[in-house]
This record gives sequence, structure tokens and C-alpha cells, in this order.
Amino acid sequence: MVAIKHMKGFSKYEYDCVKLVREIQIMKRLHQLSAGYEQCCFIPMVYDIVVPPEEKSVQKLNNFFLVMEIEDSDLKKVMR
Repeated sequence: MVAIKHMKGFSKYEYDCVKLVREIQIMKRLHQLSAGYEQCCFIPMVYDIVVPPEEKSVQKLNNFFLVMEIEDSDLKKVMR
């Protein structure tokens, strides 16, 4: 089972692009670091990044889909 996060409208500002790339890198790295720990289950694994065919060029890229492992909870619930 997977979760699909639609990332859209981020290319208007360069900083938004930087934040999204950073978020993906952090999620991937945290998942790698937590691989040896059974207790840490709140870091979803990023399986794939899907770009619509009509937006394959950098100039047209305005949205993509982040395919990741589905979790039973989210960070907001965990932090309560």
C-alpha cells in the first residue's frame, strides 16, 4: 500500500523548489538511518517521483507525484 502526495504549483518561486528537494532528501536519509531500528516507524520510505509526461522539461515542470510508504499516523498526531 502506498501514499501519493501531489506536489503542485511550486515552480513559481525558486525557494519552494529548494524546500521540496530538501524534504525529499531528508525523508530518504532518515529512512536509511532508521533501517536498523524496529521502533522507528514514522519515517515513510520514498519509492518514486512521478512526473507527468507533458511536464518532462524543466521549463514546464509545475507538479509531480511523490509515491511513498503509507503510515498509520502523521507527524502532527505523533507530536501531541
